[in-house]
Amino acid sequence: MTEVNIWEELAGAAVVREIAGGNETVPTLVVGDQSLVNPSTRSAVEAIRTYAPELIGPVPERGARRWRRTR
Repeated sequence: MTEVNIWEELAGAAVVREIAGGNETVPTLVVGDQSLVNPSTRSAVEAIRTYAPELIGPVPERGARRWRRTR
């Protein structure tokens, strides 16, 4: 995984503009051969599971709580 600051790296900004129709929209996610502009969490996780499963853990069991709300 590589995080790129498009305001510091001109080449990264050019890639994002090409993907996002000329806009510098963040986040823009490139996973495998798929590019996502401002993806939902679900879309991002699905792309990572498909193209780079080693970056993400196993799918939790149905009903398992992964996140805990704090007040």
